Amino acid sequence: MPKAPAQPRRLEPAATPRETAERWIPWLLVAAVVLSMGSVVTHSFTSVDDTSTLVLNERMNPPRLTSDGVLWYWANRHLSLYVPVTQMVWAALAAATYVPTADENEAHLDPHVFHGASLFFHAISTLFAYGLLRRLLRRPW
Repeated sequence: MPKAPAQPRRLEPAATPRETAERWIPWLLVAAVVLSMGSVVTHSFTSVDDTSTLVLNERMNPPRLTSDGVLWYWANRHLSLYVPVTQMVWAALAAATYVPTADENEAHLDPHVFHGASLFFHAISTLFAYGLLRRLLRRPW
């Protein structure tokens, strides 16, 4: 059976400046978040709210999936905040990083994991905000 003649390859047209911007802006936004906040993953827990939210919180040390453990957050406020989804994420991270012996700061949890998760969610939130603005303004920039 004879081979069919090869079809000439079609060249893709060059991207317009608008298409280039639409492709690179999200990456630049994530880079800005990581560059401005990335060093947080090297920090310890702070005394501002980490101590009461995580380090000394009996529901997180160790986390328990019971009505007096992390499920308590679905029916109650903690520190005047009702944020059960956030508390569930913290509980999952606490379960993954909990160690029986506390460190010199009385923490049984790894602060680097919590700060890394915070950085990740800030980057994702930046992309959501950009996507929303892009839709509302109908332009990438």
